[in-house]
Amino acid sequence: MLHQRRHRIRKNANPNLDYGGGLERVATALNGDKDIYNTAFFLNPKNKLMELSGQSYTDDLKSFRIILDHVRAATFLINDGAAPANSDAGYITRRLLRRAIRAGKKK
Repeated sequence: MLHQRRHRIRKNANPNLDYGGGLERVATALNGDKDIYNTAFFLNPKNKLMELSGQSYTDDLKSFRIILDHVRAATFLINDGAAPANSDAGYITRRLLRRAIRAGKKK
């Protein structure tokens, strides 16, 4: 990781430093947007959710964001072998999905 100081670039003393940028945050910044859910990462799921719900994303930002974020997290957990269950990591997956469902039934 490089560090810029007074127009000179030098190697960072702590190359494993995590600044919390993340791929989605960097993509959001590069797109000049303030909403992470407007990136290409969420485009297809957001469009499908709008189609299924009959609502626009801007009609209920909070519910849409909860659903998109929780389903994304659950997808990664399931891919890592944590299928919904009553114990261990599967319990977390189950809770994420239930929270997404609750957000969808809110209206």
